[in-house]
Amino acid sequence: MKFITWILEQSERNDKIGDLSRDIKDDTKFPNKNSSFEKIKEYLEMSGACDDAMITFKEAKKEYQTLITR
Repeated sequence: MKFITWILEQSERNDKIGDLSRDIKDDTKFPNKNSSFEKIKEYLEMSGACDDAMITFKEAKKEYQTLITR
């Protein structure tokens, strides 16, 4: 499963990762499913994402990577 698929599935969570998921769902210009972590990070930075959003992205990336390496 790709990161973008996973993060979009997190929209029902009641935490910062859920908030990020909902923000991504609402953003029609968000990078496509095949985008790398770096591409997504660059997009968030270029879009003016706040520090909390960037920290949440890093936490989501770490959680995702832990899940896929099991």
